[in-house]
Amino acid sequence: MKINPVFNNYNIVNFKANTKNSKNNNVAEKKYSLIKCFKEKENLTEKYGIIPDEVKVVSSENIQISDEEKALLIEKILESHELAKKNYNFGNIARISFATNIGLADGSWYLGTNFNNTRNDISSICGERTAIVGAYNKLLKSRSLKESSSTPLNFKVKYLAMANHKDIGTDKNGASPCAECLSWLNTQRYFDNDTTIASLEKNKNGKYSLRLNTIGQYLPYRNEVNYVLDKPCEELDIKISKNALEVAALKKMKKEDFLKIAKQTKKLYKENQLANVSGQNIAAIVIANGETFTGQKIDFSKRWFMEPALYAASKAIEKYGNDTKIDCICYSGNSLYTDTYGAFHNDGVVSIKTLGFLETKYADRNTLVISSDNDSINVRTIDDYLPQKFKFHQTYEIK
Repeated sequence: MKINPVFNNYNIVNFKANTKNSKNNNVAEKKYSLIKCFKEKENLTEKYGIIPDEVKVVSSENIQISDEEKALLIEKILESHELAKKNYNFGNIARISFATNIGLADGSWYLGTNFNNTRNDISSICGERTAIVGAYNKLLKSRSLKESSSTPLNFKVKYLAMANHKDIGTDKNGASPCAECLSWLNTQRYFDNDTTIASLEKNKNGKYSLRLNTIGQYLPYRNEVNYVLDKPCEELDIKISKNALEVAALKKMKKEDFLKIAKQTKKLYKENQLANVSGQNIAAIVIANGETFTGQKIDFSKRWFMEPALYAASKAIEKYGNDTKIDCICYSGNSLYTDTYGAFHNDGVVSIKTLGFLETKYADRNTLVISSDNDSINVRTIDDYLPQKFKFHQTYEIK
């Protein structure tokens, strides 16, 4: 019988049978002693010929890390790359494989790769999210039922070290979150603005650099709170971003146009009786091909709902097909909720996932996005919400 024991981070390379006469017994006993000839974990930086001291840290936010942190991040990225290669060879039904090593605030690391059961959206999940879910469950398992439930889990993600199956560093667009993963990172509970996404890049001269970007850079408005009050829209200030101002001038849209769209969306929000399960009501209006399409958040359960802007956009797409051109998306809704510990969380109203999906087709970087908060009507563009350039495989490059 062949025995293959498994030890964390080691490979057993030998079993040795040892027969001795026992001093305490008259009958000889055959004993098997496990000879722990451990093969140490492979040094991936040596395998790939990367010298951490020679790797330059690249960050538009001038993120400072120690040499030890840099070496650790490089190793974790290479672990992600190795797993992505295995997934591509053995488990891949998609055309690309990603993996992510996430580092928690307590110093622990967890690895995950994209899992595609079919090509359908509902049965596929990215490497970032598999790693996050795996880490959460391990932390949860470590808690005893005897412990007080009044103390929440200390689950905070500090790093996401990302890579794909392609030659390490050659595809810098293959190591960034997609729109679905960004919608997870847009939430407040387990991620902070300074949660850092790390990847390796390789230039034409074969030199490596470590790219660091924070979630705050990927999602500039993730902390924004939206809340619908009875205050008339006419009393709210209209704040227009620089990008939106240029787009509005080209489309010949004025303050009155934004006010009209915001009022229509707020009215739709107040009339919505279909978001009565989750407790979060959102309505949206999409203007495409000069026509207005409406959508309300429809709850099927607390977990399953219909995202209103995508619902409204689907009506336009059904009518105009590939000729659909979305000029404006407007949201009205409430983003805050209180958990069982009395803490406030911001789920967001503007759907990052929807903006990412529509930007790949039917909308573009200059599509206007309107939302309201306590004091103002905010007019921005998809480019403001997602300052990246999405490509066909939902990957993008930082501009």
